Amino acid sequence: MVIREISDAIQNIDQVQQMLPIWTDWGIADISCSIHSVGISFLTHLGQTLGFVSVSEFPVPRQGRYTTTGDDVRCDSVWFDRQTQSPVLIAEFERYSGITDQRKLEGKVENLLLAHHRLQDFARWLVLAYWTEGLASLPNHSRFHQIIRQGFETNERLRVDGSHKGRLLCFQFINEVTPHQSLRLVKIVQRGTHEFS
Repeated sequence: MVIREISDAIQNIDQVQQMLPIWTDWGIADISCSIHSVGISFLTHLGQTLGFVSVSEFPVPRQGRYTTTGDDVRCDSVWFDRQTQSPVLIAEFERYSGITDQRKLEGKVENLLLAHHRLQDFARWLVLAYWTEGLASLPNHSRFHQIIRQGFETNERLRVDGSHKGRLLCFQFINEVTPHQSLRLVKIVQRGTHEFS
């Protein structure tokens, strides 16, 4: 499966409607982690639909060069190839309320990079999916790409190198408020890509 197929599948609102009409048609109250739960459900179910073995809330094993570097990482969705049993996609899904949430999303990108390394750099696709109420101001996608390309430093001042074996995809899941004050997903837009050199 090529990157365009993955991107198109994630952006296909009809696919979400078929899987989760609770999000696209009925509307969900924004309580606690409700939108986070349906977002993860969509990404994991989509992976299964596309023929992968996909798992939600996957705790990435501490292994390889970064065994003792950084915190534990639990990825929102990980897709594995059925034949090779290797991870091919790692995804994080997070709320974005505006520019004050930039650092929070950067932390998710750092999680993606650390998980990528701990899973032996097999994953070809790293997905940052963020949901908004309405359009909202966009985060700085260039900074996300810079983290993937150049790496970052942990809170303990330990270095995590950048990666050159995959592609970062960023998607905005745009929700609108219904008359009953719940949220409905109305559109998914790809907002930024960076092909590793």
